[in-house]
Amino acid sequence: GTFGSMEWRLGEILNPDSPNYTEGDRYVYELETFYQSPRLETFERDFAFPATAARPSRTYRARVRHLDSSGRASNWSDPVEFTAATPLLEPWIENLMVTEVHYNPVRASASEIAAGFVTSDFEFIEVYNRSSSETLDLSDIRFTKGIDFDFRDSSVTSLDPRGFAIVVRNAEAFGLRYGEGLPVAGSYGPDNLSNGGENVKLSFGAGSAIREFQYSDEAPWPSAADGSGFSLVLVAPDSSPDHADPASWTTSVSVGGSPGSAEQVATFAGWKNDIFTRDELADPEISGDAVDLDSDGMSTLLEYALVSDPKVSDPSNLPDLIMVPDGSAVHPALRYRRRPGSGDLVYSIESSRDLINWVPEENTVLVDSITNDDGSVTDTVRVENATRALDRFFLRLRVEMR
Repeated sequence: GTFGSMEWRLGEILNPDSPNYTEGDRYVYELETFYQSPRLETFERDFAFPATAARPSRTYRARVRHLDSSGRASNWSDPVEFTAATPLLEPWIENLMVTEVHYNPVRASASEIAAGFVTSDFEFIEVYNRSSSETLDLSDIRFTKGIDFDFRDSSVTSLDPRGFAIVVRNAEAFGLRYGEGLPVAGSYGPDNLSNGGENVKLSFGAGSAIREFQYSDEAPWPSAADGSGFSLVLVAPDSSPDHADPASWTTSVSVGGSPGSAEQVATFAGWKNDIFTRDELADPEISGDAVDLDSDGMSTLLEYALVSDPKVSDPSNLPDLIMVPDGSAVHPALRYRRRPGSGDLVYSIESSRDLINWVPEENTVLVDSITNDDGSVTDTVRVENATRALDRFFLRLRVEMR
C-alpha cells in the first residue's frame, strides 16, 4: 500500500498482424528492442517517451509497473499497442539550417601538435535558426549520419531566432584555435567527417530527416574546402536553399571559416564603396548599375558579379560559350567567373533561338567549379537537353540582385 516509484517501458513488435509487415520479414519480439525509463518517484498518469525511442510507421507496446517503498515491483501492465506516427517537423524544416561544414581543416600547427591535437580535431559543423521570431527546441534533434551527436545532452538545447550552435570534434582543440565564448553545443569525437565527402543527416528523434545532403571534395562542390583551410558555407541561408545542391554552397571568405556567426559575404554596395570615390558614387553616369564605364561589354553590376574591374577594359572576363561532351552527346555550356560569398546575387542561364526571345534554362548541370588564385570561382554550367537539331542556339548569363 505504499507507492515508491514507477517505471515505463516501450518495446517494438513486428509480425503478420502488425501494420507495414512484409511477407518474409523477421519477427521482432517485444523483449528484443525497448526503452525503459528510470524509476520515477512521482506518480504520473501520463508519460512522454523520448522521440528517439520510436521510429515512424513501426509498431510498439507501452507498459508500466509500480514499485512500493521497499522496492518490490508489480508485474508489468497489459500493453497499449500503437503504430508511431510521423512527427510534425515544419518548425525545424522551415527554420533549422546546416550553415557551415569544416571537414578538412588547415593542418595543425606545431604548437597545436605539441598540445596533443591532430588536424581532424579542428573540424566542426554549424547549425542556424533562420527564424526572426521563433525559438527552436533542439532537445529531440540529432546528427545521425556523418557524425553522431545528440543535442538533448548538450549545452545548447534551444536555439534563439537568428542564433547559431556549433558541434565540434574536439572542444579543447576548437577553443585553442578559435577562442572561448562561442556557442559550442558539444563534441562528436572520436567520429570525424570524411575528407572525401559523405552523407550528413540532421534528424528529429529516431531518424526523421530535417536536413540530409552528401557533400564532396570533387566538382561541382567547391574544391577550396578540401584541405586549403576553408570551410563549406551555405549561401544565403535565410532563403532556405537546397542543401543537396552543390550550387547552394561556397567556400568561406577566410581560412578557418566563421563558426558561430554569419559569414561576412560580399555585397554590391560595399564593393562600389571600395571601387568608386565619393564624387563618382554621386554620379549615376559613372557608378550606375547598368553603366559600362570601360566599354568592355560589362555593366557595373556584371563587373562585380564576374570579379572584374569596372575601370579597366577586360572583355576576357566575359562568359565563354563552350561545348561539353557527355558520352555520345555534346552539350553547349557557359563558363564564367563568379564572386563567392555574394549572397546578394543570383546567377542563371537563359537560351534563345533568335536573340530576341529569351527563356530561362531550367535543366542545367554544374560540370565543374574551380577556385582561382584571386579567390574567384570559375563555374562551367551546361544545358541538360543540349544536342538539338537547331541551326541557331544561343546562351546568355543573367545576373540579378536578390
